[in-house]
Amino acid sequence: MKRVITALLAVCCLFMSGCRAEELQQFLIVTAIGVDKEKDDYKVTFEAVKGQAENAESIEPLLKKGEGVTLPRCLQNVQETSGQYPYLRHASILVVSESAADDSLEHLFGYIRNEHNIMLNTRLLLCEGEAADVFNDDSFLSTRIMKASTTGSETMATADLMVKDFLYDLYADGIDAFIPLTSKEKTGGVAFLRDFSIAGKLEPRLTPAFLIVRNLANSGEIGVSGEGGFYSFRLLDSKSTLKTVISGEKAVISVSVKASFRAEDVLYGDLSVYEKALKSRLESDIREVADIMKTCRSDVFGAGQYLYRYKTDEWEKVKENWADIFANSIFDVKVDASIKSTGKIKEEQR
Repeated sequence: MKRVITALLAVCCLFMSGCRAEELQQFLIVTAIGVDKEKDDYKVTFEAVKGQAENAESIEPLLKKGEGVTLPRCLQNVQETSGQYPYLRHASILVVSESAADDSLEHLFGYIRNEHNIMLNTRLLLCEGEAADVFNDDSFLSTRIMKASTTGSETMATADLMVKDFLYDLYADGIDAFIPLTSKEKTGGVAFLRDFSIAGKLEPRLTPAFLIVRNLANSGEIGVSGEGGFYSFRLLDSKSTLKTVISGEKAVISVSVKASFRAEDVLYGDLSVYEKALKSRLESDIREVADIMKTCRSDVFGAGQYLYRYKTDEWEKVKENWADIFANSIFDVKVDASIKSTGKIKEEQR
């Protein structure tokens, strides 16, 4: 049903913009875009709305591919081979492969920013492998990935990033950025960027800690060991603050997290045991994330931006060497984890 509504909304928008029925036949209503690059040529896959299936109950996807030395040339290639021009305004997902991101990410997003052919609230993902491979099935990639991403957010295993957020980070705010990872098999993990290039990756196991520090985790679950078993806790609320202090030639970056949880399992014994386990798990994961960031020299937490915004004089002294200073920085991580809702606690042992 959602597919039908999405397609109808896209068509209605075109009608509202003054397009007649015969004019609609000139366009491919694109729902998702995959961008690959091989040597000097872009190879773009467009998932579009084909029309109703034989049972008249659902909308079928239609895949079209174009290639060329520029992105506009890819769109023209599709028009030349199919007779329809890709209409990108309603694309829900943009998937960029590592091959395309490695040497042309700045060009790609410069085109998006300047031409505005893609809506700025399009979800952005980086593909581990080739983006074209993700599209090779009979279902809607956009629907499947949106569902997988939503499922991932329930366990805080994936980040939701819109093109507008990415462009704001890199173009307007001038900070290192991240892109959520996907592949044909799964959705999860994060890629760290530095100067429009992939600097490193974060596996799904560490993504919850990353999202919490970035204040992007609104819900989700986390598991810890305690009292002889493994227990799941749902995040109720979290707040993270970050401060940076320059001490000599080093930066001390303080990360403070306050998070509350609800127990999803029956707990046994002392409640403080589980709170300590949550605190230990989050502190350990955050430190591991920080170490990865330092190794790839990608300041995704925004430690340098804190100096830029709140300690301008200090920032002016270190900004030229910030990458080196950040790579050798000291992270002070403190987590306050509390369990606000327990469901049921059993004092007796099983």
